[in-house]
Amino acid sequence: MTETTKLAGVALALLLAGCAVGPDYRTPEVSVPAAWHSAMKGGLKSVSPEAAQLAQWWNGLDDPQLSRLIEQATANNLDLKQAQARLREARARRGISAADRFPTLNAGASANRSRSRGRLRKRNLKYVKALAAAVTA
Repeated sequence: MTETTKLAGVALALLLAGCAVGPDYRTPEVSVPAAWHSAMKGGLKSVSPEAAQLAQWWNGLDDPQLSRLIEQATANNLDLKQAQARLREARARRGISAADRFPTLNAGASANRSRSRGRLRKRNLKYVKALAAAVTA
């Protein structure tokens, strides 16, 4: 056996011995409160804010200059407008490709009318009517 093999074997034995737990091991008991009991301070609420409030979080700072700057940035941000347009396009393409998974219904109708030449005592009319429908899954 080479020296590196012996060293690797000893290192492996030490690693495995470090992970071993004795036969008398017991999981410690930890007391954890069932709920948070301290009172909320400073106007904090324990309910989650609405999505519209989260989308405009800076309005809670009551800074008109910050609000004006953010409005200008979103109005003039072409990258954001392009990203929104790409998102709308991707959703439309997904809808089109998902439509292939549903059954389709095709229907068609045709009618022909013909008269033979010459004078006939009775009207000789031929009607050819056809209705075709197909359902594909």
